[in-house]
Amino acid sequence: MPTAEPEKVFKLDRTEEQVLRYTAGYVCRKLSRHFKRYPRNDTAKVCAEIVDSFHKSSITRTYNFLSYTKQWIDLINRGGVYEINDDVFIFFRRMELVVRQYLNDSDASLSVSKDILEKENMNNSLVNIGFNEIVQSFDNDQLKLKLLCKFVSCWIDLRMNAFSKAYMYSKKRNDFLLSRKTQKSMRKELNKENKK
Repeated sequence: MPTAEPEKVFKLDRTEEQVLRYTAGYVCRKLSRHFKRYPRNDTAKVCAEIVDSFHKSSITRTYNFLSYTKQWIDLINRGGVYEINDDVFIFFRRMELVVRQYLNDSDASLSVSKDILEKENMNNSLVNIGFNEIVQSFDNDQLKLKLLCKFVSCWIDLRMNAFSKAYMYSKKRNDFLLSRKTQKSMRKELNKENKK
C-alpha cells in the first residue's frame, strides 16, 4: 500500500494557488448545478443552498494575505467565473496538500487509488476543520458528511484525471525524445537512403 511522504513538505507556489482558487470555483459551480437538477428533493435543495453560500459576496469575510490568489481570476473574469470566498479556498487548499502527499513525482504515485485519497482526505483533521468552518451555520450533521464526501470525491476525480494526463504526456514526451525516427529530418534522411 502506498504511503504519503511525511518528511517532504508540499507547498504551493503563487501560480498554483491562483489555479487552485479557479479550480475550486469550478468544483463548487459543478456541484451547485448537480444539486439544482433535483428541485423536488429536499436534501438536494439544502445542499444547493449550502454550496451557493460558498460564493464570494460583499458580506463574506476576506483575508488580505490571500489577495494574491485572486489576481489571476480578476484578470480572466468576464463575469462567468464562480468566485469563492477565502474560507472555501482554504478548505480546498488543505485537500490539495493531502492529495499532493500521494500524487507526486515518485513511482509510488502510480499505485494510489481513489479510495485511498478519499479516505485520507476524509480522515484529515485540517480538512474536516476547514469544511466545518464553511458549513457551520447548518445543523444537519448527516447532510454535512454527505456533502463533504461529495466535495472530496469530486476533487479527487479532478486531481486524478489531471495527474494521469500529466503522467501520460510526460511518458509520451520522453518516448518521443528517445525515438530517433520521430525527428522530422531523420525521417527524410531515412527515406532518401531507402530510395537509393
